[in-house]
Amino acid sequence: MGHSTARKRYRQIALLRTQFAQADRLAFADVLSAGRVEAALHAAGATWRDCVYTPILTLWAFLGQVVSPDGSCRAAVARVLAWLVSRGEPPCTPQTGPYCKARARLPESLFIELTRQTGAALHRAVPHDWRWHERRVKLVDGTTVTMPDTEENQKEYPQQTAALQGFEPQDILLADRCFSGYFDLAHWRQRGVDVVTLLHQRRRSDLRRGRRLGPGDHVVVWAKPPRPSWMDVETYAGVPETLAIREVRVRVAVPAFRIKVLQVVTTLLDAAVYPASDLAELYRARWHAELDLRTLKITLGMDVLRCKTPEMVRKEIWAHLLAYNLIRRLMAEAAGEFGCTPRDLSFKGALQTLAEFADCLLHARGHTRKELYEWLLIAIGAHQVNDRPGRVEPRARKRRRKQYPRLMQPRRVAKRRLGVRC
Repeated sequence: MGHSTARKRYRQIALLRTQFAQADRLAFADVLSAGRVEAALHAAGATWRDCVYTPILTLWAFLGQVVSPDGSCRAAVARVLAWLVSRGEPPCTPQTGPYCKARARLPESLFIELTRQTGAALHRAVPHDWRWHERRVKLVDGTTVTMPDTEENQKEYPQQTAALQGFEPQDILLADRCFSGYFDLAHWRQRGVDVVTLLHQRRRSDLRRGRRLGPGDHVVVWAKPPRPSWMDVETYAGVPETLAIREVRVRVAVPAFRIKVLQVVTTLLDAAVYPASDLAELYRARWHAELDLRTLKITLGMDVLRCKTPEMVRKEIWAHLLAYNLIRRLMAEAAGEFGCTPRDLSFKGALQTLAEFADCLLHARGHTRKELYEWLLIAIGAHQVNDRPGRVEPRARKRRRKQYPRLMQPRRVAKRRLGVRC
């Protein structure tokens, strides 16, 4: 991208807060500051071209696109066009080409940096009474998404790597049994992070061994297994020869639950500080990882991605995560006003409320806009979810749907099998 004049650059930065505040379906001016976006743009090497789709406006349009129920580039361009005309700015073309090219020029590192910054800021602002034993608990899980089956996407995905970042010493990682391997636990302990997970199905627990802490609660010593083929010799040598691991047997007394006994394993060895009952209750909270992924994939529509190249697919995922963080920040602010926790509030209710407040925020100024923002938080805080401990529902669909076989090959291949030239 070419450089613009200083006046053009200053004008775009001056418009940043207004752009985010007045964006259709988004009201992020108070949670994504102008300074933060400007710094991230410069760190990513983004420069300004003397055109409509500057990095700032393109980022705004992309965020609006990923949270919109429509989600199309055509709708995103229409929102930009309407916004420009309403401000007396020169209109952009209604064609999607310039927007798609500008979106492709946005550095991938811009989305990564803003997502990590907003997530870290959320954790730093968490009140102490929202923490577990004065410590931050971070949920980890894996999921899959679908995307257009272009040749480039087919070649690069799926990828089986999982590099977890954003953890600091004294954090607690809460995950399922896929993270309970010896090398996983050793890796996190070396980083100063404790782990709460389930015992892997291939490892057996014998409560008669080890140091007994209480009924169904003991500490045992695991020995380092042989070096796996995927680990190099140097890394293997740095893994400790033994690990002290606490195993807690939890009996589930909820009717209709599939699992009756859970074998929780953790690196939190002090039973006086972390009682077995607290660990059992903490592991039940792991289910929130499933709900958060459902929110991303269903409520925000990340289950089916639209971009046709691997680079744009990654940008689309990071844009969803950034929008998710910004909405969660508004929910946290609303929860603080209502004296509850963000988990007590409905994410979908927050998103719907933002959508309905957007038109009024578009035209509001000064004190009126401030009052609208306060009522926005009040409305978000009013959408609290019901307290349904031990909720059980039939694992079946009520609505009838026509069932077709899944398309497990590129569309062009399937069309050729039908005798269609493509």
